[in-house]
Amino acid sequence: MSEESALNKMRHLVASYDSLDDPYLRSEFLDMHGMTRETIATYRRLITAEERRASATPSATAHSTSRRTGRARRGGGSAPLAPPGHPGSGNRRRPTISITVRIILEP
Repeated sequence: MSEESALNKMRHLVASYDSLDDPYLRSEFLDMHGMTRETIATYRRLITAEERRASATPSATAHSTSRRTGRARRGGGSAPLAPPGHPGSGNRRRPTISITVRIILEP
C-alpha cells in the first residue's frame, strides 16, 4: 500500500469516527475496525505531521537539511504512516533468550 493511499484511508477512518455523535456508535465503529481510541489519536498525529511536512516551504526545507552535514539521515525523512503494532511499522524485536544454570554440590 502506498503512503498516499494509507494516508487517505487514515483520513477516511478519522472522519467517519468523528462524524458519529453517540459514544455507543463510536465504540461499535472501533470494534468493527479492530481499533482503539489511541489508534485514532495516532492517525490524527500522523495526518497532522504529514500535512505540516507537505506544507513546508522549499526554502525552509533546504535550510533544515543543510544543517545536517555531520549526521547521516535515516530512511525517507517522513513520518511513518502505520500506527505502532501494525505490520510494516518497524517494530521488530528479537526473542529473549533465557539460560538457566543449575549447580548441584554434593558433599
